[in-house]
Amino acid sequence: EDIATDCVGALRGHQPKGPYRIAGYSSAGIVAFEIARQLESCGEQVALLALIDSFSPRAKRKESLAQTTARMLRRVQPRLLQERAYHALFKWTGLSRLRRLRSVGEAQRWAYWSYRAKPYGGTACLFVANASLDMVHRPTLGWDELVQGGLHIHGLPGGHSSIMKAPLVTELAAMLQAELDRTVQA
Repeated sequence: EDIATDCVGALRGHQPKGPYRIAGYSSAGIVAFEIARQLESCGEQVALLALIDSFSPRAKRKESLAQTTARMLRRVQPRLLQERAYHALFKWTGLSRLRRLRSVGEAQRWAYWSYRAKPYGGTACLFVANASLDMVHRPTLGWDELVQGGLHIHGLPGGHSSIMKAPLVTELAAMLQAELDRTVQA
C-alpha cells in the first residue's frame, strides 16, 4: 500500500486528474491494482487497469505448501524458505518492523507476502500467458475475487518471460493498444 501511495503521489503530480490508465507486469500488477484502488477511493476515474501476467495475492496455486517446499529444496533455494519462515515468525510476533531487508528482491517478496488486498470496484484487463494457467486453479489468476467491475481476459501463447520478448511482445502490445484505444473512445 505504501509503494502504491508513493506512485499515486507521483502520478497526480504529473497528471492531477483522471482518467488514468495504469498497467503492471508480474508483481508490479499488484502495485498497479493498489494504485487503481487508491485512486478510485479518492473519487478518481481509472479508465484502464491492465494486469499483465500478474497473480492476485488471493490466487489459489495448484501446488500445495509441501510441494512448493519440496520444489524449492530441489532447486536449492533454502534461503527463500528461510526468508518465508522469518516472515511468518516476524509477522506472528508483530516484530516485522525490526527485520532488515538485504536486497530489493527480498523487500519485494516481503511486501508481497504482507499485502492484504481490498476489493476494487472498477474493471480490469488481464493478459495471461498460457503457461501461467498451469500454476493456478482458475484462469483469472485470482483477480475475480478482487476486481468487482469485471475482468476482460486476454490469453497469450508462451510463458511469463516469453510474452515480454519478440515475437510475443508484439502480440501483447497490439492487445494492450486495442484496450487503450477503447478507453479513449469511451
